[in-house]
Amino acid sequence: MTRRALVALFLCASSPAVLAGTIQRVTVSSVGTGPTLQQAILNGLTNAVRQVDGVVIANEHLSQAAHLSLGDGNNRTYLTSQLYISRMVAATRGVVTGFVVQNYRHSSPSFLGGLGRLFDKDRRAKAEVWTARLQVTVAKFARSADEKRVRIVVFLPKTRKKTFSVFGTAVSAQGVASDLTDRLQNVLIGSHDFTVLNQRPTPELKAEMRRIRAGKTPARDYALLGQTLVANYVLVGAVQHLHYDLIRRPALTGHHVYVTAQGVMQATYKLVNVPTHQVVWSGGGRARFSRFMPFGGAPSATAVLDGALARISQRIGQSVMHYLFPIRILAKHGAEYVIGAGRGVVRVGQVYAVMREGAAIPNPDTHQSLGHARTYVGRMRIVRVQQRLAYGRLLPPARTLQGFRPMSYVLGRASASTTAASQQKAEASGMDALQAMIQTQDDASQGHH
Repeated sequence: MTRRALVALFLCASSPAVLAGTIQRVTVSSVGTGPTLQQAILNGLTNAVRQVDGVVIANEHLSQAAHLSLGDGNNRTYLTSQLYISRMVAATRGVVTGFVVQNYRHSSPSFLGGLGRLFDKDRRAKAEVWTARLQVTVAKFARSADEKRVRIVVFLPKTRKKTFSVFGTAVSAQGVASDLTDRLQNVLIGSHDFTVLNQRPTPELKAEMRRIRAGKTPARDYALLGQTLVANYVLVGAVQHLHYDLIRRPALTGHHVYVTAQGVMQATYKLVNVPTHQVVWSGGGRARFSRFMPFGGAPSATAVLDGALARISQRIGQSVMHYLFPIRILAKHGAEYVIGAGRGVVRVGQVYAVMREGAAIPNPDTHQSLGHARTYVGRMRIVRVQQRLAYGRLLPPARTLQGFRPMSYVLGRASASTTAASQQKAEASGMDALQAMIQTQDDASQGHH
């Protein structure tokens, strides 16, 4: 039996929270079925939200509505009243802004089936199926560009010491960790692919971090903490080594002392996927320093440490970006190719391996993708860099990318830029010359003896 609802009810509710981006209202028709009229209406609302915002939002926001006034399953007067619809709109927290019950009906059991259920109340109730046809207005959440980015939290790296020695100067380990975190965040922000979430310095968060660091810090704990911060990934690390020393060596004549400044800083990081609690990437960065001081003295501790932090943060940040977002070749522009990465990610003069991306390779046991097969085809030098894009040229012997299609080629690991390589070569030559001069002086001094 079909009945037209006595009153067509349409109700708009205020949005429960201010979200970044825009909120649109979309009206759709949906049908819901259930053992009661109330359940049929709820299923119709769920189907409407799924059409507009997807299954996840429907499940999240309608779970509370599912427990609303369960004892009023077939009270038609109440279920078509303004009071009930107001309560349903409030229970969905503004996802459903209003709806109209256009019609509803329930199916009767067949004659033979009815005979079997005549004296069985439970079977008779299960035999009834209610159908409700609704017109539902749903709030469609159009996320802003920032919300669509991957959300990541960079935690302070662990350190085993309170201070580090840099050419005899004690440097705060906490300060080094904080500086490395800031630089790493800046690298990720500069890629325009991440929304970097600040660690909220609440007492609860600090207590949770202390608890995690007191144990073996499993990835699951960091993932659970990332859920508290509403992150997709968390990046956790440790400063393994940091020491820069002055090595003094007297000449054989005893009149000179040769001083060499040398040392290393090394940090390792892990990237934890928050939903799966899995470590999906691990890597590190190392910054070595070695310089002969021909006139004695010592280099600037601040400058050396600043350079080490810059190199390590850049390498780790780019490794994370390359793992999550391979740098792809987007288009051909004359003799140049347009690269999908800009300032802060690539630099003029860098040389990258060019890889042709093939089919995805599944894990035979879990059926999850292990990545794509890639074939090396040549090298490319970055010649121009803009804010969000860059341009590169293929290096001989490659002349063109065969069968080029947008997104079909990616850039592999970068080698040193030609400028940096020339500088390193010059420094190495100068070092060799100084070492040769020292050896000549030592030989001459030994000859006099």
